[in-house]
Amino acid sequence: QQQQQQQQQQQDADNEKNDTDHSSSSSAPATTTAARLDVMISHDWPQGVEQHGDTATLIRRKPHFEREIQQNCLGSPPNWQLLQQLKPRWWFAAHLHCKFRAQVVH
Repeated sequence: QQQQQQQQQQQDADNEKNDTDHSSSSSAPATTTAARLDVMISHDWPQGVEQHGDTATLIRRKPHFEREIQQNCLGSPPNWQLLQQLKPRWWFAAHLHCKFRAQVVH
């Protein structure tokens, strides 16, 4: 499983490099072997995503999140399911009104 994660991370890095090599013209991006969602935008965070980032800093900045984090009820359970199924490269959500970066390895 670790080897698969490393291969996926390398593929993601290669794809990101390829993405940055394209100009912003209307030409189609390079095709890849598997279609993958690039960007997902939602109102609420996927439930549990705070476990994939700097949770301690998040709690320091937003102390009222601590109870929900401890009870694993911060965010949306359906959004977590979508995250696991669609595996987007980027997910943006603004409901909780703070900048928080998390990295979920697919």
